[in-house]
Amino acid sequence: MNYEEALKYVKNLPNWGFERCGTSGILRLLEILGAPQEKLKIIHIAGTNGKGSVATFCAKSLEEAGFKTGLYISPYVVSFKERIQINGVYIKEQEIVNFVLKLKFFVEKLNKEGVYLTEFDFITALAIDYFFENGCEFVVLEVGMGGRLDSTNVMTKPLVSVITHIDYDHVKELGGKDGNILNIAKEKAGIIKKNGVLVCSNNQFENVLEFLKEEAFKKNASFVVSKKAENVEFFLDYNVFYYKGEIFKTKLIGPHQIENAMLSLTVLLKIGVELKYVKRGFEKAFIASRLEIVKKNPFVVLDGAHNENGVLALKKALNLYFKDKTKIGVFSVIKTKDYEKMLFEVKDVFGTIVLTKMQDKRAVSLNCLAKTAEKIGLNFVVEENFSSVFKLAESLAEKNGVVVFFGSLYFTSEIRKFFIS
Repeated sequence: MNYEEALKYVKNLPNWGFERCGTSGILRLLEILGAPQEKLKIIHIAGTNGKGSVATFCAKSLEEAGFKTGLYISPYVVSFKERIQINGVYIKEQEIVNFVLKLKFFVEKLNKEGVYLTEFDFITALAIDYFFENGCEFVVLEVGMGGRLDSTNVMTKPLVSVITHIDYDHVKELGGKDGNILNIAKEKAGIIKKNGVLVCSNNQFENVLEFLKEEAFKKNASFVVSKKAENVEFFLDYNVFYYKGEIFKTKLIGPHQIENAMLSLTVLLKIGVELKYVKRGFEKAFIASRLEIVKKNPFVVLDGAHNENGVLALKKALNLYFKDKTKIGVFSVIKTKDYEKMLFEVKDVFGTIVLTKMQDKRAVSLNCLAKTAEKIGLNFVVEENFSSVFKLAESLAEKNGVVVFFGSLYFTSEIRKFFIS
């Protein structure tokens, strides 16, 4: 088996929704592997937006403190290998092959018993086993979706459970279709463990914060709300804020990244990481397609905003950094997202939005996007030829404008290839 064959095997595994099998399959596999998840110090992160950034802030700070740190994130932007890292180094292709072969043997045995694993189950189990076999002292796990039934929710005693801002996304899967945000919060709160520690973002709806507090109380878990930053300053290359007289810089820009940084800081202080290492980690932490500026004159910005909350954060950042510039949006999105709400939120931000279709079978058709844009009174153009999108958007923005690609990390991943070699 080579690397391409290993990835093909993984991608051909069932892709059922988590509600069909929960964590039973992956737990059986991990049990065969000796329950490595119970032998690792795990920081487990759920929430709607900001999970990847918080995970990266935490992992980089632990690395700066001298700890061998595993990081598991999803989805990836450039390479599948991004999903599984140790001290910022991606898992190697041959290591993926080796671990796929190892796990495949056990999965096939389980299949004969009528126990099946999803693609995400398999990747999560592979990552946990990889971190354990490589002697990681800490592991940061980002939840894929929800929390209660997510493949990552397999340990009984994580070091810390972390919940970022909770908002409306994956409402069909998480029970928020009736507009009750507490249904979604209930799924996220499933990562809180008995006698554990919960650290949550201070940026929550009031009823959500109270609900999380009650859930922590029921499980006798410590309840900690993230601290607030002082004297915040925003620049195009970095954010600056203060905490207890100490200055912090983050390479990840935008007001929402201050919130993510402070949540991460609260987590790191809770587990005893010194501030000097947190400062270094925050300054070095980077994750692609998060308000990433890949070109100037005109500015080209990639942002993986893929739901209403993400788009609102993008809108706030664009009005902060590029207030007086002509802004042109380029948008593509997958079918499961509420793209009408997403487009409505930015109709007053962009002079024009170019609607296109990413090369993903789940992408919304141009016809649907155009009908939606027309319905909400958006100023838009449609570009069917994916390779012509760049030239069209830049011509609309002119030299002093800003072109913003957004709507999905899958979309910005495709776009990024044109700018980053």
